[in-house]
Amino acid sequence: MVNAQYERLLVQAVVSEWNHANWSYFREAMRMPILAFDDAQGRLGSWQRATRRLTLARDFVLNAPWVEVVDVLYHEMAHQYVDEVLRVTDETPHGAAFQRVCRQIGLVRADAPADAAVLDKVRKLFALAGSANQNEAETAARAAQRLLLKHNLENKGMIQPDGYTSRVLWVPRARHAAWEKLLIGLVSEHFFVSVVVARIVDRNRVVMTDGGPELRWLQAFEAHGTPANLEIADYVVNFVAATAERLWAQHKRDRGVTADRDRQRFLSGVMVGFRAKLKEGRAANAKEGLVWVRDGGLDDFVARRFPKLQSGGKVRLSGGDAYRSGQEAGRTIVLQKPITSGPSGSTRLIE
Repeated sequence: MVNAQYERLLVQAVVSEWNHANWSYFREAMRMPILAFDDAQGRLGSWQRATRRLTLARDFVLNAPWVEVVDVLYHEMAHQYVDEVLRVTDETPHGAAFQRVCRQIGLVRADAPADAAVLDKVRKLFALAGSANQNEAETAARAAQRLLLKHNLENKGMIQPDGYTSRVLWVPRARHAAWEKLLIGLVSEHFFVSVVVARIVDRNRVVMTDGGPELRWLQAFEAHGTPANLEIADYVVNFVAATAERLWAQHKRDRGVTADRDRQRFLSGVMVGFRAKLKEGRAANAKEGLVWVRDGGLDDFVARRFPKLQSGGKVRLSGGDAYRSGQEAGRTIVLQKPITSGPSGSTRLIE
């Protein structure tokens, strides 16, 4: 049983998301509906024109990733916009007007399939990159990077607007460290995804504000791209982060260091070193005529999804011995181990 006060805080968070979307996508053309949660089975959300009631499934709001909750909210807001602003009454609920609005706001499909063939090939190459022979490992890792580049070049311009989707990479925080920003930056630069810093609600933390208690908001790295590229990007983020921590532990043992005072500097150095290694791989591919130019379709999709997007500032780095040691360690990272797909959930109806 959900505490009534906690549910009110969740409703406030959804109201905040509704206001943000109304401002960002709909030019504040809509009036606030009656927002509520229910226990209906078999659907995630609904919009009722007659009562102006926008409903989300309580269990879904409590347990699903927040970006998915927001997507369902946007879906229902699209219905509201068609009914109350466009005043289209002679089409089915998911007719042409609704589809047009969804495309305009970059609403993504949650069930877009990944490219099984390319993922299987990359899995095998990453497995080969686990070889104890450094030359063999490096060759396999470069082959994986080259395969990804060729796959994306061959499919560039052929992906439909609904072929892109999104997921949160890494751990949402109130504030991310410099090394985390560098990690996400190198993945965005080299693994064919576009990343935006978005906000998501922390359903486990209540904070006091001037207006009373609220759920805390966190920053999240929301990545956009094809399902296959997102699967690989998610793997790379977690693998590199874990490897960087292992390299820091090894650095401490080798240097007789007991404190973690220089950990952040070392990890930042690791990311800079690994990024340099990836750039060398890109330069080698360019010599073979494999040159990546940004995916205009993905850029358009992100622009629709974030119409008021602002560019972020540069990450400030501090030098020192730990930072330089991290750079050297970062150049030794070889992507390896097979990617495993996450469990596929059952599909429920969004009305």
